[in-house]
Amino acid sequence: MGVKVASALLLFSVVAAPALGSSEAGPKAKSLSPNDMRERRVGMQLRQLAADLNLSEEQKLQIKPLIEARMSEIRALRLDQNLDPQEKDSRLAAIQETYRSQMHGVLTPDQIQKLVALRESKRLAAQQTQTQKRKGKVPVDDQEQ
Repeated sequence: MGVKVASALLLFSVVAAPALGSSEAGPKAKSLSPNDMRERRVGMQLRQLAADLNLSEEQKLQIKPLIEARMSEIRALRLDQNLDPQEKDSRLAAIQETYRSQMHGVLTPDQIQKLVALRESKRLAAQQTQTQKRKGKVPVDDQEQ
């Protein structure tokens, strides 16, 4: 082994290797419990809604339990092995409709318009991506990995 290679290995073992094995290597190094992951998803959704719709603090407090309930209901639905796919789709649509109705009770008319427009733009973007995938024209960056 040459001197340069030995020096590089020594430097790596002293500087980089300890960080690789450390549990403090970053937030993803720690595994999260299912409850922590659910809380993180709720927080992310709430932050996104707050940013998109300029929610007040009171609205955030009212919406958080709605998001949590929707997530919990959807999770239970997905885990239910006794339902056929059509029944699951029907129940999912009902869960989403209940959530929309509850959200509309918290939001102002302007916020509702923004939310409807955001949902429509996301729906159209997803539809375009699916069409492109079927045609094999999805850019490499957009394909699932």
